[in-house]
Amino acid sequence: YQRRVHGDSKQSKVYMAENKGKDFNTYIWPFIDSALLLKIVDFYIHKGVFEKSKLLQEKLKLQLSLKMNAAARSTFQELHNNEKCPASYDEQQKAIEDQKAKLERELEKTLNFLKSKEMVEMLKEEKLFNMSYIRSNFSLDDKQLELLYDYAKFLYESGSYEEAVTYLFLYRRLSNNKEKNINALWGQFGCYILLDLQEKAYETFVKLKDNIDQLTPTMELINAKAWLLHWSLFLFYKREEKAGLFLQLAFEPAYDQVMQLVCRHLFRYLFASSVLCKEKDALPVLGDFMSEAEHKYADDFTNYVKILTQTFEFERIPEALEKIKKLCENDFFLSPHTEQIMIGAKRLAIQVYSRIYHVINIEYISKIVALPAEATIKFTQEFLPDYGLKGLISEDKKHILVSLIESNMGKKIAEKSKDLEERTVKLQEQIPKKIEEKAQETFQKLR
Repeated sequence: YQRRVHGDSKQSKVYMAENKGKDFNTYIWPFIDSALLLKIVDFYIHKGVFEKSKLLQEKLKLQLSLKMNAAARSTFQELHNNEKCPASYDEQQKAIEDQKAKLERELEKTLNFLKSKEMVEMLKEEKLFNMSYIRSNFSLDDKQLELLYDYAKFLYESGSYEEAVTYLFLYRRLSNNKEKNINALWGQFGCYILLDLQEKAYETFVKLKDNIDQLTPTMELINAKAWLLHWSLFLFYKREEKAGLFLQLAFEPAYDQVMQLVCRHLFRYLFASSVLCKEKDALPVLGDFMSEAEHKYADDFTNYVKILTQTFEFERIPEALEKIKKLCENDFFLSPHTEQIMIGAKRLAIQVYSRIYHVINIEYISKIVALPAEATIKFTQEFLPDYGLKGLISEDKKHILVSLIESNMGKKIAEKSKDLEERTVKLQEQIPKKIEEKAQETFQKLR
């Protein structure tokens, strides 16, 4: 549970050191909880991205590492053509049932108390829902509280997320154990993601982020932030309008450093967030990040940004866009947003081309980005004013002529200068008079 819900800095560091240039999943998986990984594996099985038997083996491994024995049986039979499960599965199932029964037996009084919702709500309203009061009046001690943590952990690993999140919340309200409190918060965040309770998940994300900032030592802090960056993808890419929140998180100074240290592979999500949010000045920032990280990590997204910010090899854009599209379609988080990401990527290409050339060949750039001429013209006309430029379509409808927007700045400067000159003349005319007045005043004082 500590490994899955709180992280293991040593393991994460080893993965990042050993897996340069390997499949994307070898980068991202060490930072994600096993229960959440099951969602990604199911996505890959549905998409047919990798060999199905290998995915089923990975799914089975994850289920067995948790306490999802019934689901593991189903996966085993799918993997082995309905072959009967080994006896070890029955043994494991019995061990799981015995463990649950033991926990519930030891927690009988505590669970009965907590299941009394009216009592719990009354204590909360009276601000008496704390361990000191409950210990004195309901015979619940610290040992029972730690057992409650173990039970919540058991429920989480069994896939009973609704029950688990309730007990994790109650444990956090009663416990003063800082380490387990933050672990419980990770567990709550995971439960809300898996239950698809977006508002609750976001509230927990904010609390978790605040708690992480108080962690020491440094490596534990870095690793926890790396985990939060990865887990936040489940939250921020659930809906397109929230993608910008990932951008805000990643570009916070502390998280930006973590991105550079151990999460360079998340560059694709920076890119996606930027184009989904239509960030005006995102490309230079992406270019800087790519330049700093490319010696340790590169993929088709970094290569595309390199074309747009360094090499300007526009003839390579069609192939680069196809590769990006394929990555998006096969990415658990980006797949629902593939169409909008591709439109945004094409807009970036048009933007760069239009700022380099004064005469835009509409047919050429439309062919490069695989868009109708009307869409190319529309995108160009939309962003040029942001850079003090305007585009006029030629008479033959084949070119866009880019020029500076005529500015009234010169006229305003001239008017300001004239006004300043008039004021200066008036001041000069008043100087002799002021000097004479001052002299008369001084003379009167001397007398």
